[in-house]
Amino acid sequence: MEPYFQKTQLLIATLLLILCATMMSCGYRFSTQASLAGNVKRLCIATLENRTAISGLETIMTNDLIYEFTRSGSAAITDKKTADAVLTGTIRSATSETISHQSSHTSLERRITMVMDLRMTGKDGKIYWAENGLSDFEEYRMASDKLSTDKLATEQNIKSAVKTLSKRLAQRIYYQMTNNF
Repeated sequence: MEPYFQKTQLLIATLLLILCATMMSCGYRFSTQASLAGNVKRLCIATLENRTAISGLETIMTNDLIYEFTRSGSAAITDKKTADAVLTGTIRSATSETISHQSSHTSLERRITMVMDLRMTGKDGKIYWAENGLSDFEEYRMASDKLSTDKLATEQNIKSAVKTLSKRLAQRIYYQMTNNF
């Protein structure tokens, strides 16, 4: 009975291999590329305006947006002169709040929330896409002691949360702009 089981497994594996080879050879591909409103093919992503106290947040967020559009290939990223449209925006706020306590005066975990306004405008001034009040949040742990190493660990946790939040927001923005959500 065991040789029959081995032959069946071999037959199934062979059929799956043939199916995969057939799909690849006939040109069948999963389509993942989406398009922007207004048939925009060349996009300029301007450095976002940062109205928060987090230094460099505009650079992190802008770079993540550029990465997301470059990765997808839905539009060529270019300068303002040659672009069909320009994506501009403002990071209105980045606030932190305590979500759990270690003691009555000590935070254990905090949440950072970022709020943004974005707009994609064509050369003719027409607004192809806009979103006001786009927001998301990310949690991070606080250091438990008051030692300098724990303060450094908290700062690293904050930076990590900001990077994670920025990447997730950039993905959401891309999906919303391409209606690919």
